[in-house]
Amino acid sequence: MLRSSPLVAAVVASGLLACAPPPEPVVPPVTASTTLGPPLEAVGRSSPIDDVLAGVRVVSPTERIVTRHAVDVFLAHMESLLGDVRAEPVTANGKTMGVRLFGVSPRNVAGAVGLENGDQLVGIDGKSLFDQGEGLGELLDRLKRAFGSNEIELDVVHPGPPTKLPIHVNAARG
Repeated sequence: MLRSSPLVAAVVASGLLACAPPPEPVVPPVTASTTLGPPLEAVGRSSPIDDVLAGVRVVSPTERIVTRHAVDVFLAHMESLLGDVRAEPVTANGKTMGVRLFGVSPRNVAGAVGLENGDQLVGIDGKSLFDQGEGLGELLDRLKRAFGSNEIELDVVHPGPPTKLPIHVNAARG
């Protein structure tokens, strides 16, 4: 059995050793504007589009050098990076000849590699886009395979004569 000393009894009686539960932590409510952390740029990480754009060097108005890292990021995020570019089929005599591109700007992948708004993409590496009646899914697969190599050539009809846009891929990280 425990004995209480007069000092302990006086401290307990004064309320200095009251055993109240700890206060509840104050947690702000989660709202639609609550962020889950700082923006990627604030912590030293960039978005996929920034990684791709940083890896593209303009050699001439029709020629680009792209780092392998930029290509890898593009391939990993292709659908989202091409999301703001629209491709509408161009037909002649009932046959699809290529796709006309809209939504191209310097701040997206299509613009970075030299394409312009309204350009008609008719081939990749000298092969017509729709030789075997391919759909858009097959076209994206072919684009992925082309970017797996070190040299890609896009066949484009600008307003004016057809143009070849060579893209050279180097092994540099960025």
